[in-house]
Amino acid sequence: MNLKGFQPAILGLLIAFGFPPVAGGIEAVAGDARLTTLTCAGELWNVQTDPTSISWLEIGHGIHQCSIRNASSENAKRILSVCNLNADCSLKVDVDAQRLRKSAAAGECDDLCIFEGDKIVWVKKGKAQVASAGEKLPYGSQGGTDLTILSKAGLDTEHAVVRGAITRDDARGYCDAHDGKATKGCLSEMARYSRTLKSEIQANCTTKEFTDFFGNRYAFLGANPEREKDDGESHARYLLKDLGSGDISTGDNSTGYFTNSALFSALCPRTAPTDW
Repeated sequence: MNLKGFQPAILGLLIAFGFPPVAGGIEAVAGDARLTTLTCAGELWNVQTDPTSISWLEIGHGIHQCSIRNASSENAKRILSVCNLNADCSLKVDVDAQRLRKSAAAGECDDLCIFEGDKIVWVKKGKAQVASAGEKLPYGSQGGTDLTILSKAGLDTEHAVVRGAITRDDARGYCDAHDGKATKGCLSEMARYSRTLKSEIQANCTTKEFTDFFGNRYAFLGANPEREKDDGESHARYLLKDLGSGDISTGDNSTGYFTNSALFSALCPRTAPTDW
């Protein structure tokens, strides 16, 4: 199967543009083979770019994404016997690192590829609530700075978590908005930039404190008592405080108001107001 024409997930571009294809893996020499242990986590999905071609499986997005070369292989069958399609799944597998690098260099697979001869150590069904297809969240205030929600867990609790990643479509959307088209240079830059993002945001919906995809911490302080003042600054209906700087959002997105209100609403939907 030749996947050379397949556009990889945006973080998978790290490999295509010179980053090590086994980033995060642990290498150990076993006999004459150098093995790399890969751990992948996220939504399990079936991919087929051509109706006449063989389909394959992918787990997760970005740096923790793995591709199983043949969806009808024994490895794929084992995964599907544990995990459901379009649901959260985790996988640990030992692969031949040298062959992995050669396959990436040959353009056969731009993600972390799993072949039939590779040994799956374990497969686990995830417990997270899988997001609706195409559900987005902003990670910045500029146009096109949206990422895809992968899963949710513990919403409206003291340990709420939403996982997300910049997918290939998200990257194209940003490049289209800023460059007019998704150029190779823009996509490469997005691959590098996406490494700066955290894989999840968290909240304590009791204390109303939460994080963004850069690890910054914020607090929802409730209704803004100064909103009706004609001072040009107090237009926000509610108050959001940056716990690092102490700054309060003034109601426009240059201060992150609408971005952060969307994050808090995603983490604590019953706690957050609906009339931001």
